[in-house]
Amino acid sequence: MKKIFAILFSLACVVGFTSCDHEIDDAFDEGSAHRLKHAIERYDNLLCNAENGWVMEYFATDQEEGFPMLVKFSKTKAATFGAKNKYSSNNKYAEETSMYEIIADNGPVLTFNTYNSLFHVFASPEDIPQTDETDEQGYGHDGDYEFVIIEGDENHFKLVGKKHGLVINMQKLPADMEWENYYVEMEALMAKLVSPRVPNLTLVANDERYVVTGMHEGLLTFVPEGGDAVTQTIKAAFILQMNGNIHLAVPFRGIKEKFEVQNFQMMEDGTFKCVDEGQNAYFEGPALTEMFITKNFDWHINPETLTGKFKPAYDAVVAQVKETIKSDFKFFGFRFEAKLGSFAICEHNGRGLGNIYITEDAIGNDGMKFTTEFKADKNGGRDLDKMNTIKEFIQLVVSSEYQLSTPVPLAPTTIKFVSKQDPNDSFEVVAQ
Repeated sequence: MKKIFAILFSLACVVGFTSCDHEIDDAFDEGSAHRLKHAIERYDNLLCNAENGWVMEYFATDQEEGFPMLVKFSKTKAATFGAKNKYSSNNKYAEETSMYEIIADNGPVLTFNTYNSLFHVFASPEDIPQTDETDEQGYGHDGDYEFVIIEGDENHFKLVGKKHGLVINMQKLPADMEWENYYVEMEALMAKLVSPRVPNLTLVANDERYVVTGMHEGLLTFVPEGGDAVTQTIKAAFILQMNGNIHLAVPFRGIKEKFEVQNFQMMEDGTFKCVDEGQNAYFEGPALTEMFITKNFDWHINPETLTGKFKPAYDAVVAQVKETIKSDFKFFGFRFEAKLGSFAICEHNGRGLGNIYITEDAIGNDGMKFTTEFKADKNGGRDLDKMNTIKEFIQLVVSSEYQLSTPVPLAPTTIKFVSKQDPNDSFEVVAQ
């Protein structure tokens, strides 16, 4: 009898423990569900509380250029997108409203669950007519339209594409920023920072150097300096942020994978330095002497930038030209003359002053000195004889050795010449 009682007692304990375990599981399940529900409500409120919406830094893949898209969320579950890119809106600004929801799926998931042509074009499995690739039917851009919310606060959200795993950041748009004007300002910022006319940029990362192209097009290509462009090219999608910083879709690790860079901050001097922890990397533009002597540009002296001795000398030229040939003096400039293999200092108006040819001697990465033989074409020679102030100005230009600088290192289409003999004497030239 005692044995039977003991067995029954043991069974009762087992049943009891089993029952307790089930209750504990239920409690944990309820806690997890509650936390998820609370997170969904919190994220939804944060999204909707941004009165002017968000900048979504959207990447379909890390091999296709990224596009900033504007999106504003409403308590009615409406999501209004604003876009201006070649795929969504044919490079014209457009807006369109659809629906969104934050659902529970192993964590909060932001889904845009009704079709929006500005946004879903990147996720639709359709052919991309703007590309020259083979038929992409069934793939399209291969982008995401559902995103796991990793973190979010009143200024920033970090999302991860549910299918492809790319990180998508959203930054709060300033309340006073008009949506269409956002794209105007971003285009102006990009045009200021980089130029399709500038030779290749360089990424310096530790002891490695990479030739960089495509920044003005939104898709970077990296080739090791001196490497093979066919077999060693690496593409990297990026987005220019509102503060002027550059963010790559995924980290760039180089051929040897000895570094990992993804975020570059625009410094006060216009350079871009990597701000990822433990990384020593930066973008640099071409040497200024190399930029100046390229055969791709004419350079005009900006008369508003003349200082020191150059200002009165230039004013004397303007006055004498007006008096002698009854014409306004428009500019002095430098132009490469292929026939002579040298540069010309010239002026152009309706009649023209002709060309005064000068040779150049690049002293270093940021230094320049000119010499002149005073060769001139027919019109230039006649003008030299009639107007001594032109010759005097040219002699003044070639009498100094110059320190070169630029306000935009990655797009040095403006170069400042400062005399090393007297820093008060300076002028700027602008690429034409």
